[in-house]
Amino acid sequence: PTQYPTPISDTIISAADAEYMLLTNLYERATPSVINVEANVIGNTAGTLEVSRGSGFVFDFQGHIITSAHVVKDAQLILITFNNGYVIEAELVGLDAYSDLAVLRVSIEQERLVPLPLIPNSDTLRVGQRAIAIGNPFGLSSSMSVGIISGLGRKLLSAELMAADALPGFQNPSIIQTDAPINPGSSGGPLLNSQGQVMGVNAAIRSDSGVFQGVGFAVPANTVRRVVPELIQNGVVNYAWMGI
Repeated sequence: PTQYPTPISDTIISAADAEYMLLTNLYERATPSVINVEANVIGNTAGTLEVSRGSGFVFDFQGHIITSAHVVKDAQLILITFNNGYVIEAELVGLDAYSDLAVLRVSIEQERLVPLPLIPNSDTLRVGQRAIAIGNPFGLSSSMSVGIISGLGRKLLSAELMAADALPGFQNPSIIQTDAPINPGSSGGPLLNSQGQVMGVNAAIRSDSGVFQGVGFAVPANTVRRVVPELIQNGVVNYAWMGI
């Protein structure tokens, strides 16, 4: 009779599935914090409104939510949807086009808020570390993608994100590069480490086709830690510069 292979032991299967158990657990813990953002923004044609879609995540128990500035720039109305389907209007607290970060606020029961912690110091990140992105690519809510940090110290071309009176050529020199798939609609979502801490805020992709081609970028947590408290307090961020 034909001899068929016998199943391998549960011990080996459990060891092989350990990474997926970690990812499943992290997804279940993080998705209540990740939200969908829909903003009615002023379009290129005068008087028209267009819908800008992105992602975001809960920052604190005061109802502050972090997203990308380019998602909510010139927004007339901002609606956010939580993972459980709860929809609420958000106010724009402030945005910073230099860092491509914005802060929204919702008036909501505190028990609905599950803040995500920032990594203590994003300067300690290393190429090769696991990178986990959660967002809403193409409007597909609460999607997870996994990769690694594929580069550090990158710069993003910020001219398209800057206000008209901003300084030309300003760039964040600490951008995180990842090969975790990031697509339109993922902007503003968190890039997480294996502990579920936010390493960065997904911001952009480098692509010739408009969809992910292996290179994505995130604003590092240290920039978030520098920018967001000022946005919450003042609505704007002041930078020191020499003007040379």
